[in-house]
Amino acid sequence: CGRHGQLGLGHDVLQSDRFKRVPSLTNISHVACGQNHTVAWSNEEKALYVWGDNRHQQLLLMTDKYKHIFKPEKIDIDVKQNVRKLISGWTHFLLWLQDGSLL
Repeated sequence: CGRHGQLGLGHDVLQSDRFKRVPSLTNISHVACGQNHTVAWSNEEKALYVWGDNRHQQLLLMTDKYKHIFKPEKIDIDVKQNVRKLISGWTHFLLWLQDGSLL
């Protein structure tokens, strides 16, 4: 299940039959999984992390450089409030913010 990097454990770990902590992440408040990608949010840091398949630019990174992300990549977005929920679909994700707006 991890050949596109959606496990976030690097190029060497493409599957696992057990839960494994993603070592580079701490203080994560929300996680959501799409078809072949994963996104995580930290309310403490106000930071978004993405990894996995990016062929449709669903991870907000340019596809010519980043087709597959095998470790969490911090995305620079300007969000100053907490996230209520992180929602992910087939090739997209949404942040449902504390004020009720979607990003």
